[in-house]
Amino acid sequence: MENLLCNEVWFMSPTTTVHDNVRANDQYYNVRRSNYTTKEDCEKAIGIFLGKEASYLTKPGYLKLIKSDNLIDRARFKAICWLIKSQKRMDLSFGTVFGAVSYLDRFISITHCQGWKYWMFELLSIACLSVASKLNESITVSLHEFQVEGLDHSFSSSQIQRMELTLLKALGWRMDSPTPYSYIELLICTIDTLNKTLVDNLTARVSKLLLNTLLGMLN
Repeated sequence: MENLLCNEVWFMSPTTTVHDNVRANDQYYNVRRSNYTTKEDCEKAIGIFLGKEASYLTKPGYLKLIKSDNLIDRARFKAICWLIKSQKRMDLSFGTVFGAVSYLDRFISITHCQGWKYWMFELLSIACLSVASKLNESITVSLHEFQVEGLDHSFSSSQIQRMELTLLKALGWRMDSPTPYSYIELLICTIDTLNKTLVDNLTARVSKLLLNTLLGMLN
């Protein structure tokens, strides 16, 4: 295996705390489910998500970029498969995996990842999942737990942290991007005729359907 302690330009040395700045640098971070106490709150949040969604889209020509490079296309598919499996294995929220996929696509569309190798995409995938978990999970997950299985390479904590910072800088520290999952709970909470069991079942069902679309969304 190639030496993972490489001197690629995109590996920047960490100069700040990722956990603190991920949340502090997104002005919309406070639009979280815990703030949705009424139907009016949900409707307002939907309006906010719709208003900011365009600024979090991938760059124009992203589909063409993916389909013109077999390595990127395969690496992206493999990365999303790993992210979905990791969500199940680690019992992460659906919001975490959708956020991670959003980061992955936005990063690739910005940097183009020309000349990358498969292990670089694996490292990027871990960084995306790690950063997404910091936004969505109530319990901090160790970097080691992210790469227990499903990857061809292993990485040190310092490598993952450097990749996290590279990801954050590339995305301008704007990490609370709306995803298809962002709207599920918001829409369901406006339906006040459903009991909790039905709400939970509906949320789980729709979430799984959306996860399946992630794998084929560019086909």
